[in-house]
Amino acid sequence: MLIIDLLGLDRDAIRRAREFEDIRQFVMRGAIRRPDYAGTYDIHLYDLAQAQDLEAYLRGIGIADLELVPVVEAGIMDVVRSGSAPVAQKAPLSREEKRKRNTASQQKRRAEARADEEAKGIVRKRGRPRRTAHR
Repeated sequence: MLIIDLLGLDRDAIRRAREFEDIRQFVMRGAIRRPDYAGTYDIHLYDLAQAQDLEAYLRGIGIADLELVPVVEAGIMDVVRSGSAPVAQKAPLSREEKRKRNTASQQKRRAEARADEEAKGIVRKRGRPRRTAHR
C-alpha cells in the first residue's frame, strides 16, 4: 500500500503540483524578486496551464503588471502535452467517507497479509496461542 493511495492522491496531480512549484521557485530566483527592479522580465513556458498558474501566483503575491503573450513563432502552440490539462479538484471527503475508505484499505491490507502468510505456510489459528509446558 502506497501513501498516495492512503491519502487518495493522483500521481499526475502530484507531478503537476511539483512542476508548478519548481517553475515558481525558478522564476523567483531572478531579478523579479528585487523590489527595486522595474524592468521587463520575460518568462517563457511551453504550457498554457503552467503560464496560467504562474500568472495567478505572481498576482497573488502582488506582482500585478503581467501579460501572457503566446509566441507563435516557436511552433509549439498546437502541441498538446500529455497530462498537462488542468484536473478538476475533487471535493474533500466527509468524515464518514474517509472512515469507510480507511476501513476498506485496512481490510485489504489484512487480507493481503493473510494470503501472504498462507502462501508461506505460517498461518496460525484464531484466538490466544496455547500455552506450552516449560522445562
